[in-house]
Amino acid sequence: MKKLIFLIFLLNFLLLPLSNAQTSLVVDWSILSETLAPNEQTSVILTLTNPSSTDEIKDVLIRIYPSTYLTAEPSTLLITSIPSLSTQKTSFIIKALPNAKTYESYVKLRFEYKVEDGETESKSLEIILPISIKTRPRIEVYNVSF
Repeated sequence: MKKLIFLIFLLNFLLLPLSNAQTSLVVDWSILSETLAPNEQTSVILTLTNPSSTDEIKDVLIRIYPSTYLTAEPSTLLITSIPSLSTQKTSFIIKALPNAKTYESYVKLRFEYKVEDGETESKSLEIILPISIKTRPRIEVYNVSF
């Protein structure tokens, strides 16, 4: 009898975390160029994955906050749904301002989304992407005679 109770307790302890597993958005990214010169731009490609086999992720709002000397277009993105075990891709542009100085800058991404598992739960996630700005010397030649 003690072995049976212990076995039930052990199985409950092992299976309980599986039933209470929380769905979380998984974000991967690639930046075509992590180093920009003034007035240059690059693309950021985001891959959003829903690893849950049962829950759906809905209304993923991505807010893009560029730091010093950078701009982003667009400044927000919306993905309406990521079904279970699915992936969605999206992208945006980062541009260095024309007056940018050499600087280690960044872009902050804030993801706000809802998980549908019979009930709706709101969640958020933040990621920081580093972007280097490197000025290049400009050579200007004056008064050249041939």
